[in-house]
Amino acid sequence: MRVVPFNISHLRLMDLDKSRPGILCETTDIMNYLWVNDNFKCYTILENNIPVLSAGSYRMWKGVGEIYIYVGRRCWSNSNSIRKSIKIMKNYLYTFMYEMKLHRMQGYVPSESDQCIRFAKLFGFKQEGTMKMFTSDKRDVVRVAYYGK
Repeated sequence: MRVVPFNISHLRLMDLDKSRPGILCETTDIMNYLWVNDNFKCYTILENNIPVLSAGSYRMWKGVGEIYIYVGRRCWSNSNSIRKSIKIMKNYLYTFMYEMKLHRMQGYVPSESDQCIRFAKLFGFKQEGTMKMFTSDKRDVVRVAYYGK
């Protein structure tokens, strides 16, 4: 496994499984946002040169960042792969916080999925509360956040 800077093609190649956990951010069109925001850090984990997990954060305002983590089907199909990927990306999340001078990173997960909430907790995120009718299709989500020093 190796970590590389994010490329937009990674998400297409990851074969995302929307029924599996991930941490989402509030930016509705994350791909367009990536290219116009200098305060964005984003990396992808490759396994045998195939993207398996992508994570990124951008500074919303001083000290606070928004995070997303997307996991591809290939990563979920191998328990060793998901374990290694989480461990690697966890270190990058700490790096995001340090380099971007953040004391808080936040995102959200679907409220109907206990699996997504548990996934966020694997990265050290805390569950903060439910945001009612938050998405464009009026679904509830759970806000998760990681607090630095």
